[in-house]
Amino acid sequence: MRILDVEQGSPEWHAARRQHFCASQASAMLGVSKYMTRTELMDLVKFGVVPETTQGQQYVMDRGHKIEALARTLAEKHLGEDLYPVVGTATVEGLPMLASFDGLTMDERIMWECKSLNKDLVVQVMAENLESHYWAQLEHGMLVSQAQVALFTVSDGSGGNTIHMRYQSQPERRAKIIAGWKQFSVDLESYNPEPSSPAPVAAPIQQLPALVVQLVGKVTSSNMAVYRETALAFIENINTDLQSDQDFADAEKMAKFCESTEKELDVVKKAALEQTADIAALFRVVDELRDGMRAKRLELERLVKIRKDAIRAEIVMTAEAALRAHIYALNARLDARIMPAVPADFAGAIKGKRTIASLRDAINTTLADAKIRANEIADHLEINRKMLAEMTAGHEALFRDADTLVHQQTDALRAIVSNRIREWQEAEQNRIAADRARIQAEEAAKAKAEAAAVALMAAATAQASQLQAEAASVPHPVVGNPVAEVMPVVAANSPKKSAVRLALDAALSQLSDEEVDRVYRFVQSRYPNAVTA
Repeated sequence: MRILDVEQGSPEWHAARRQHFCASQASAMLGVSKYMTRTELMDLVKFGVVPETTQGQQYVMDRGHKIEALARTLAEKHLGEDLYPVVGTATVEGLPMLASFDGLTMDERIMWECKSLNKDLVVQVMAENLESHYWAQLEHGMLVSQAQVALFTVSDGSGGNTIHMRYQSQPERRAKIIAGWKQFSVDLESYNPEPSSPAPVAAPIQQLPALVVQLVGKVTSSNMAVYRETALAFIENINTDLQSDQDFADAEKMAKFCESTEKELDVVKKAALEQTADIAALFRVVDELRDGMRAKRLELERLVKIRKDAIRAEIVMTAEAALRAHIYALNARLDARIMPAVPADFAGAIKGKRTIASLRDAINTTLADAKIRANEIADHLEINRKMLAEMTAGHEALFRDADTLVHQQTDALRAIVSNRIREWQEAEQNRIAADRARIQAEEAAKAKAEAAAVALMAAATAQASQLQAEAASVPHPVVGNPVAEVMPVVAANSPKKSAVRLALDAALSQLSDEEVDRVYRFVQSRYPNAVTA
């Protein structure tokens, strides 16, 4: 933090405030200030529009400064440390911030904030639960000073009416202050308010001439003709095309005037009736005028309601479109359509608001809050997507549901990713082990079949050699090759060959179909001429 060598209230102090976001403005920025709307703060920061201080406000400010000076001694006694009023600035995540401290300890560990005594604030301090109007200022001040704790004092300057509470910064509130000022900065860039105008005052209404009727059995005196002509022209000229706040104000006043004229005509009619019963023509005119006034009043009231409802709907729809555009931009930033819908109660925000200015301020504050929440969601998604990409490198196929997973809390997402990869690795290791065991079994079976085939063929070859030797020793009358000629006979009838066949069949019967098939392929490869398919 940088300490400014300026006095609070000095021209240098005001100049520094215009260049920074101030702690006293934090509640207005969040739209929770008791004294200033967010729109008024936008006007102040962008155009330097400072509302004129009234005599009553100046009295309250002067009284607050006196109480603060008296309470500082009480706070120092409570802390056991000296407190120094200072003005400090700091840059927090690119935001220029300023805080005017009622008091700060020498080591800047503790900041002090003093408020004038009032019943509601005493209740909050006793419960150690400050409303947002107050904690927003404390969180901003602790951001600037990096104080570890804030001492919040409510006092009237006397020891008997002074209470304290220690306030610890809360991470979610601190994040809300930072996010709020960031969105305020963005909104400030594009802020272009409509030209301000004073609160509309209904235009003066042309007064109708006083209607006078005197009857003595008949109408003896009346200015009805003049009154009728003037009243009908007046009714015809009443404006029913309502566009501006001025039109609405005029219409509401005119509707009340029409209502009062209706009652006035009723009084005249009743007074005339008391004078005579033979005044049908007069009464028809009075009824005509009264009905005209009533019809115009009802039309004005209906038009005012319709137009106000239409303006409310237009303002709400404009805000909803702005929020959709903001979410679309966040999806573009994330390069994916993964932003969820961000709820914003625009209809609830304008409930009870009577002027267009108050409607727009309520809507803009609600819109800013929704944008802040949307930004927080987008930041969370961006962090999760980056972490997911790093953790799943090489395992992307396991995370087809990545766009859904990124909405998890970061710690939960990290656990999900780790578990899923570990489970896949274990399954892969089991698969490799199973494949290795299967291959080893197949190799063993193959070796067994080949060994059986070699043994069988060796036995067959030895038997064939013995048969050939026996055949060669048998005398035969045929001239030529006795072995070649006797061999078929011996082979066909030799009991030893039969024995060999039985031995071979017995050996083959112990083999599986797969092993027999391997023996067959082995024999075919070794003795292609001896085995045919």
